[in-house]
Amino acid sequence: MSGRDRISELPESLLTQILSYLPTEQSVQTSVLSKRWENVYLSVPGLDLNCSVIRDEVILSFLSFIDKLLEFSPESSLFKVKVKCRGMLIDGFSDRIGTVIDRGTQHLDVVSSTDYYEDSFGHALPGVDFMPMNLYTSKALVYLKLSSSGLDDPGFVFMPCLRFLHLEEIKWRVHLEKVLSGCPVLEELTLVRDLDDDDYARTDEEFRVMRVRSQSLKRFSLLPLRQARDYHSRVECTLEIDAPGLEHMSLGDDQFDSIVVKNLSSLLVVELDIKFFVKNQRIAGVFAYSNTLIPSDRSIGADKDMMIDGFMERLGTVISRGTQHLDVERAVPIIKMITLILLPYLVSSSCQ
Repeated sequence: MSGRDRISELPESLLTQILSYLPTEQSVQTSVLSKRWENVYLSVPGLDLNCSVIRDEVILSFLSFIDKLLEFSPESSLFKVKVKCRGMLIDGFSDRIGTVIDRGTQHLDVVSSTDYYEDSFGHALPGVDFMPMNLYTSKALVYLKLSSSGLDDPGFVFMPCLRFLHLEEIKWRVHLEKVLSGCPVLEELTLVRDLDDDDYARTDEEFRVMRVRSQSLKRFSLLPLRQARDYHSRVECTLEIDAPGLEHMSLGDDQFDSIVVKNLSSLLVVELDIKFFVKNQRIAGVFAYSNTLIPSDRSIGADKDMMIDGFMERLGTVISRGTQHLDVERAVPIIKMITLILLPYLVSSSCQ
């Protein structure tokens, strides 16, 4: 049996494609295999970095190495970039993301820090990695996923190629509506919002209404938080959806007190994962359309089953062809399939 190294004989374009499926740290390690592999990793058209696993004592060396990677062949594009820094605040993080965007990245996935720092009074404050301003005018981005990042108001938004947008637990200083208005070909939007950790929703009433308005949007998902929150101090917030081309809608969130939906003439599929919030023997924050499906002052107890039955009965009558706003009194359903995932009761400790 021959000891011939057939993999090393492959053309460099194929070798770089193979390495593109590996985390950058592992890709770099291949440079010690042989002379043939010494610089192959430098030609990989992407980065996959996990700063969260880097030890504090070597973080500066790691960042220096990343900077050298970004400086190498600056005229070439980085097709796909994935960066995870959940447990670590990094100086210059936003600038490095800006460099990546300038390199023409089409696929960007960023998990920002969720770490805390102390102010001069010893108070623990959340660190926020705000995205660079050139993000909002990227002409190359097709896919953008941001988690725990900050979005500032850029004044102008235009991402002409963006088709997929995933925003998870974002720190908002710009309205979602403004971001979407600059995405003319957006087809898929996913939101995961933590209102309990959103200072702007607490201090600015304008941020208590989130509007999803898009002519091009075909698929919208509102996903629940990974961890349950304390509902005693929640701020009442509303979600408005106005997307005439929407075909698939998945609503599975307990962070909004009401959800208003308009222009559903193209809707084919609805998935619901509904949580009924019960507090002090009253329905305090029930998932509703325009606050009409279930009255907020109705007592429960023995009426829990009737509450669910009433919701389901009204759900079958809320959508009618040609309406510009959900109307529970007009019952000509146009949805071809409704997938009901879960209808749990979420009971606060005061009801125990």
